[in-house]
Amino acid sequence: MTDNGKLVLYGGSMNPPTVAHEAVGRQLAQRFERTRVLPCGTRPDKWQTNAVDATHRANMARIAFRDIGVELDLSDLERTEFLRTVDLDRVWNDIVGDGWTVWHAIGSDLTQGGATGQSQIQRSWKDGPRAWNTLNFVIVPRPGYPVLEADLPPNRMVLPALELHASSSLARDAFARGQPERAGVSEGVAEYAKRFGIYAGAFGPRRQGRLTLPDHPRLQLVAAAGNDHAKEILNRIGPRSSDDPHAVVAIGGDGHMLDVIGSVAPGIPIIGINAGHLGFLLNDVTADQFLAHLAEGLPFDTHLLPMLEVEFRSTDGEWSPRRKLAFNDAWLERSSTQTAWVRVLSEGQERLGIERLVCDTVLVSTPAGSTAYARSMGAPPILIDTPLLTIAASAVANPFGWHSATVPDDATVTIEVIDPKKRPMRGVFDGKLFGDCTAMRVRRSRVSGTELAFLPGRSLGAKIARLQFPS
Repeated sequence: MTDNGKLVLYGGSMNPPTVAHEAVGRQLAQRFERTRVLPCGTRPDKWQTNAVDATHRANMARIAFRDIGVELDLSDLERTEFLRTVDLDRVWNDIVGDGWTVWHAIGSDLTQGGATGQSQIQRSWKDGPRAWNTLNFVIVPRPGYPVLEADLPPNRMVLPALELHASSSLARDAFARGQPERAGVSEGVAEYAKRFGIYAGAFGPRRQGRLTLPDHPRLQLVAAAGNDHAKEILNRIGPRSSDDPHAVVAIGGDGHMLDVIGSVAPGIPIIGINAGHLGFLLNDVTADQFLAHLAEGLPFDTHLLPMLEVEFRSTDGEWSPRRKLAFNDAWLERSSTQTAWVRVLSEGQERLGIERLVCDTVLVSTPAGSTAYARSMGAPPILIDTPLLTIAASAVANPFGWHSATVPDDATVTIEVIDPKKRPMRGVFDGKLFGDCTAMRVRRSRVSGTELAFLPGRSLGAKIARLQFPS
């Protein structure tokens, strides 16, 4: 058997990820061919973990483990479930196959009492005794929990102790006391947690925040190509570029903003300056107004907006292995002279659907997207923080008079083409063509979101509200 290497799985609540988590990640990356970090999903034994929005936890993990040589696995958060270690071991042994060994990084607190069968692993884990005796463990020393040889499982290695007294519980307490500097987290994680007040007071989605940039902020400016107005604004603001920006500044129109959204790493806020037409997703400010706002150190209002996770089923009957992310919407449109026939199903708190919708196009949109293509189909704009998805269609022949519907945003919407050979359709997400397909499945991503920042009084929520009162 060829020895390909060792894979270590480093799981935990990481709520928030601390400098100790990052240091352990670096240690593991130096010793293993592959290190995979897995923030856990819903934990029945840890209410604090479940109380924080999964998108926030995902973004903080992205910030913490960026550029330290590890793989970030958000599958537990996306599924909102906690995959037990014995099940995780089986899954990853199947994935990596022969020649690899799978290891699990655990804290030394979990091994206390192992000599007498009283460790947490042996007593409370799923298949605890078997896990203890057969799985491979990497022991991470934790302050207050000495590593005793007699307490260790049979298949193990021990990492050197780190002189870091940081933990997620201490970090949450520090944030709650208004002392983020004592939270034991990286600067990026601290800024993100402060921006949305994640650990201050009551828990909740907290999708609106306040962004205050430091003096001389690191900005990455991205201007729309071929847009003379955008080029003028870019030149007026000046040459600012950073590989590690506090914020990205998108200069252009809504189409340009969608392109920027697709290229910016989650956890970095995007400030738009309108150099297009409607500019719904951007600030209607001049370069001088923007510079004055920065010079005075004034804050921005931010929205953490949901993304759609989109799957398309190809004409060969297989679902595409790569899921797409869309900020505004995803749709199926007819690709022949024949009117499209589709079956629409929404599955969530209720199972709802239309057995045969006859139309030209049918789409699913976020609240932000409800102001775009969906609105042109006759769907009403949805206030930005409303937990709904919009289903809308154009040129509807049947059911007569139907235009749109809203469903809870935890629903999965499936749109299936009826008779795709005679009535073919193609898939599109955020204006990007997927190609011919026979079905589309859409739901709100639990771990992906985009943070847009606006000058006070120019927020996206206010813009959507004004749409309902046309002058």
